[in-house]
Amino acid sequence: MRLSELTAYAEEKYGIREDHKWADFPGFSVLSEPVGKKWIALLMRRFDVGTGEESECCDLKCGREILETHPAPYFSEPFRMKGPRWLGVRFDEDTDAEAVLALFDTAVALAGKRGAELLEHPGIRKGFGDFQKKEAPKESGPVYHDTAISFGERRPGALRRGGNAEGGSLRKGEQLRFGSLRSGRTPELYGEEVPPRILEMVREYRFGRGSFEEKCRNFVRQGRLMADYEDDYDWNGSFTHYFPTYHDLNVRQLRGYFSWRTKARKGDFRKIPDSMAYLYLYELLNGIGTDTAAEAFRRMAEFEAGYLDRGFGDAAMRKNLRRWMFEFTILQGLPEEMILQAADAGMLERDRMIAVLREPEEEEDIEVCRALAYFAGSKPEKTPVLSKEGARGARLFAALWRKAAQESFENGKDLFTLSFGEIREFPWHPFANAVWTSETKIPDREIRLGKCRAYRCRGGRFTEECFADLYIDRSRLKILWHAADRLFRRYLKTGAALKERPEEAWAIPLIEEVIEEDKEAKRPKIVIDFSGLEAIRKAAEETRDSLLTEEELLEEAPVKETAGTEGPAAENPPASSKAEDRTPETEGRTPEAFSPLPAAPDSPLSPVQREILTALLSGSSPEAILKRKRLLPSIAADEINEALYDEIGDTVLLCMDDRLLLVDDYREDIAFLLGGL
Repeated sequence: MRLSELTAYAEEKYGIREDHKWADFPGFSVLSEPVGKKWIALLMRRFDVGTGEESECCDLKCGREILETHPAPYFSEPFRMKGPRWLGVRFDEDTDAEAVLALFDTAVALAGKRGAELLEHPGIRKGFGDFQKKEAPKESGPVYHDTAISFGERRPGALRRGGNAEGGSLRKGEQLRFGSLRSGRTPELYGEEVPPRILEMVREYRFGRGSFEEKCRNFVRQGRLMADYEDDYDWNGSFTHYFPTYHDLNVRQLRGYFSWRTKARKGDFRKIPDSMAYLYLYELLNGIGTDTAAEAFRRMAEFEAGYLDRGFGDAAMRKNLRRWMFEFTILQGLPEEMILQAADAGMLERDRMIAVLREPEEEEDIEVCRALAYFAGSKPEKTPVLSKEGARGARLFAALWRKAAQESFENGKDLFTLSFGEIREFPWHPFANAVWTSETKIPDREIRLGKCRAYRCRGGRFTEECFADLYIDRSRLKILWHAADRLFRRYLKTGAALKERPEEAWAIPLIEEVIEEDKEAKRPKIVIDFSGLEAIRKAAEETRDSLLTEEELLEEAPVKETAGTEGPAAENPPASSKAEDRTPETEGRTPEAFSPLPAAPDSPLSPVQREILTALLSGSSPEAILKRKRLLPSIAADEINEALYDEIGDTVLLCMDDRLLLVDDYREDIAFLLGGL
């Protein structure tokens, strides 16, 4: 919003023109109410030499309560003025125009503007504010407030005074006051009669201090009177107004609106000025023309489909409608399916992601990973840790968040609390940007939406419990995600390397712990039950004996007897059984006790490397293999150690004097990896 919009609104609605009081300070000006000339706003325009841009702000005399009820970045303490009645407003692309203009209306009312009787002032388009009451002559009957209806040009004979109310005549003693005309406006309703129901609606208007609350009550009072009114009037004009009500329309505009509404209620939506479309939505919010809240909600949905989906309405209308539909379902206590239908999908998604990070132990790895990426501002599919490694990558990210959520950082707070704060309860004001009022007391109730959002009504006042977006700090989560993505890529040897950033220092120890735990989990665990070896050996002997023939058994008998004696045979076992007496021919053979299985698809070893390790496990020399493949022993050792590092985590093969030697501590691990016994 720009400051020029506020000045245009003040002049068009109230006839208040910007007053440049100080020639030496052209950037400062004031808006004053026209009767008492009291300041309503101090306007300031400042030029920044450094940036070459002009900044705009103002001090508005409307009260400072909005800082508590509707905190917004463009509202602040006053810039120049002093006292609790002044509020500072900054004007930029984020400033909500409707909120600022509503506050300006409040400032006008608080300044004591009695809304001067609809004089034909060139700056006033229609009558606003309060109107002075006038007593009619005693013989004229009941006293009525002055009734403001813009008929266009005032012309004798346009309406008859006296007689009955049928056909558009006025009761005796009732006066009509006419608003001014815009330049070039053509006369209206020359000789036409005003429908009796519209005259009756006009009489229902109650004048007071001109507050926005009174404006809403008048709208509801008149709207219920006209809830079933239908018209068929050909009108094709324009109408623009902030927070429009029936009182802001002239007779032709009213008839045109009611004719449009008659067709719209039957599903025939046609283009109409946006302000009149808002008028229809205000009726539904206040239950005008509907019997139940569910019916009003259904008609709002029909309006969205029949009007907005056809390209009618301004850019903000759908956003406002979706907001009002959600607030309507909460306020009326409609079923949960209607609440979820009206709720903002982005808000529900954000709450669900917060709930996942709040209790990560109860969620799957992929859900924790997606929630972390959501608040880090990253797309999971863009990192190769997830796109290529899939479940393993998600497990690493999820393990990191679960660890970070349990660690203490600043002031003993975990990372979740530092990033999201505590769940809080705030005042909640439904329909704050709409013409709405409630004439019945809303019963106490609580409505929960998921694990992180609740709406409560106590004594007619609503509160909203949630993790407010204003207090969410995503910076730590972005740092954590980038550091984890960088280190996980290096660990898994996937994707392009990312550059290290200085601010990631606090996250690196956590990530390294997760990587070490993942290595430990992947390292094979070999458990040998020695208590069962004896039973296996006896069972093997029994199986062998059952397969021997009678002659083979007789040949075995002397050997067994010799083995059982204490003679030299028992003391000196056969030479062939000693490892140190093996002949070169024996070393070249692969014992039948070790028979490797075919390589698995994900085996880190190449066929040549498996062949070398098989020879070493069998006690033979791999020299012939190395010559055949033209490999140097030292290079073969380095490549095998690198291939097995992720599985074993240590050096398994040594090269000494161009000879390859296995490290005895890992013989069983290598045998297990090769699939042998």
